[in-house]
Amino acid sequence: MLMKFAPAKLEAYIALVCSSSTPVSMPNGVVVVHDCITHFKSDIVELDDTGLAQPSMKFIKDKDIELIDSDGYGLAMPNLMKRWGEEIGEDFLLPGCVIRNSFCKGAIFPIDFQKFASDNGFDKITDVWGNTYKINEVELILTESMLKLWDSYSSIEEYFRNCEENKYTFAITKSSEEELENVRTMNYQFLQSYAFTDEQIDELIAPTVNEIKDILSDDYRKTILYTKGIGLNKNNVQNLDSSFATALMIEPSMTQDPYIKSQIYSMIRKRIDEAKVGVLKVPANYSLVSGDPYSLCQSMFGMTVTGLLKAGQVYSKYWIDKGVTQIVSFRAPMTSHNNIRLLDVVHNETMDEFYKYMTTPTIFNSWDTCADAMNGFDKDGDCVINTSFPILVENTKRLPAIVCVQRKAPKCVPTDDDIMKSNINSFGNAVGGVTNKITSMFEVQAKFPKGSREYNILDYRIKCGQLYQQNAIDKTKGIEAKPMPDTWYNWIANKLSKAKDSDTKKDFWVNRKIIADKKPYFMQYIYPSERAEFNNYKKKNNEKCLMRFRITLDELLQKENKTKEEERFVYCYYDRMPLGNAPCTINRICWKIEELFDNQYYATESDFDYSILKSDAEYTNKIYNKIKKIYEVYKKDIQNYMLYAKKERLKSDEKQIQKYLLKEQFREKCLKECPNEDELCNIVLDLCYTKSKNSKQFAWDICGETFIKNLLRRNGYKISYPELDEDGDIEFNGMHFSMKETEIKVTIDVEDDECQLY
Repeated sequence: MLMKFAPAKLEAYIALVCSSSTPVSMPNGVVVVHDCITHFKSDIVELDDTGLAQPSMKFIKDKDIELIDSDGYGLAMPNLMKRWGEEIGEDFLLPGCVIRNSFCKGAIFPIDFQKFASDNGFDKITDVWGNTYKINEVELILTESMLKLWDSYSSIEEYFRNCEENKYTFAITKSSEEELENVRTMNYQFLQSYAFTDEQIDELIAPTVNEIKDILSDDYRKTILYTKGIGLNKNNVQNLDSSFATALMIEPSMTQDPYIKSQIYSMIRKRIDEAKVGVLKVPANYSLVSGDPYSLCQSMFGMTVTGLLKAGQVYSKYWIDKGVTQIVSFRAPMTSHNNIRLLDVVHNETMDEFYKYMTTPTIFNSWDTCADAMNGFDKDGDCVINTSFPILVENTKRLPAIVCVQRKAPKCVPTDDDIMKSNINSFGNAVGGVTNKITSMFEVQAKFPKGSREYNILDYRIKCGQLYQQNAIDKTKGIEAKPMPDTWYNWIANKLSKAKDSDTKKDFWVNRKIIADKKPYFMQYIYPSERAEFNNYKKKNNEKCLMRFRITLDELLQKENKTKEEERFVYCYYDRMPLGNAPCTINRICWKIEELFDNQYYATESDFDYSILKSDAEYTNKIYNKIKKIYEVYKKDIQNYMLYAKKERLKSDEKQIQKYLLKEQFREKCLKECPNEDELCNIVLDLCYTKSKNSKQFAWDICGETFIKNLLRRNGYKISYPELDEDGDIEFNGMHFSMKETEIKVTIDVEDDECQLY
């Protein structure tokens, strides 16, 4: 209890008990070993702001690097990973998992270290306390970076006695999946540093654009997959709902229904907006990170560490099986292109045998600066996104890692006051704010030619962003850390700086040109408040344009031969715009997606024969008029509720619940006036489908179940659905499907001759 610690770290170790996890059985033998540490030389970019107003940045050739290759991970015998997998409900040997115990945190990977010992002539292993154990009696290897307070105990036996007394045990908080996905989405942080041509952007967005187009109108099968999911089979399709997707599975021509057209577009609109901010599908996966376990095995038996992988190499069974030899690896948060790694995927017989149980993690080598480059990842459960997409592989540059000079938090024997202070410091983490400012700098940088003074200053500031991200994290640890200079992003601070210091006046106008005081144009699709401000700005300028030039703003912007006054107006319009409009990579992606999908008329009206939804029943005008009155009240109530929900900023789930309750209320009112569901079905169809302006939503809210029954009856109670099939002709989300057909089971009520679905 008299050991000195950084209070914030001690609090973090204590908080491990709050991790959501599943308890597992005690391993048969546990040993804690020293971390595997390697030394090598590498080119780096060093950032240091110690005693400086702005960071120094220098390129260092062949810098001596020390890497804790086993930082945060250990090894387990395959039989233990199999047993633990069964205990958490999995039917496969876990390729990797993240574990917890008292003051214990990290990832575990299946490696037959007993065989390694035997092959190299070892039968015993020595732990961090100097105690020796028979290796064949050990199932789990922990490293000192995993057992956070190992030096506060005299042995592993003392540690476990304390765990037992205080009811602590091993638990798994997450595990690596049996198979990795084939498709993953990028984001703007990953893509913003690339300098794509227009043709390359078209190629980058093509998979996403084509999928959206297919879902909208070109392929009803993909619409079903998008709305119903990828797990359809002949059993679960028996449980029908009254959604439009069910209607499509029964009758594909329902794609012409104006209601279904509008519903599909409404659903996909969010996906379109996501694409505008760089959420683009690529062949990729999200994989757990590991160091080289061969290096760790060599280290823990006192051998010379060589590892099986060389600098710049990774082992990934997923990509090996696909015949891929190069991948690009990303990890958020990101700042510059230096954070992206272009990696060689390698394997040989020795690797395939030694790593054979690690089927889904990405195994990094022990001899390069990947960890530093990717914002200091460790191996305690961190993950990376890997992709083989040619456009990204071909355009990724091999750049030196940015290494920030580290400062250590002061240690003490923590008191309650120290703990309280560290907790207060942890509030208001500024990493997100720093990341956004860096993104704004990419937009400003796009205004200047590469190699210009302005471009180079912004390149320096963008790289410094990694240091300021680290500073924001260090602040929570009680380390004195400087924030990003406000003159880089705040116009008023820049002006005050000019007024106070005559030496800075000569740089004032350069800083004015490169100040990152606006979010980029694309960020309006992330921040609704920015979009509202931007739309209001456009509206006011459109009004001014009409008053001064008698044409709309859009017409003026497209006009070729502008007068000097018109040119001045356009210049001021762009200069004062609340969002940055320079052609940075993500803005250009955003404009491409807008051009493809915004202001496009996706016809909701068509020659749709709604009689296929009708029942064999007739109704009177009297009942029709009663339902019509209910319909008019429905429209008003729904409109009023939506205005209320917007004003009160109700959450999505709350809005859905209230809309469902409203729907049920109106359905009861309609059934009270017209108890015959078949008659009611025909009334709402004639009421809503004969006039384009009438709400088709009302028809589906009131009689959706009857529509489905009628479609089934017309189609002989058969339904088609896309099912997973490796040889299928439908490609969606990196998987293949084929259309299957099955018959829906029904029961017949003999008395009233009605079919009821199970």
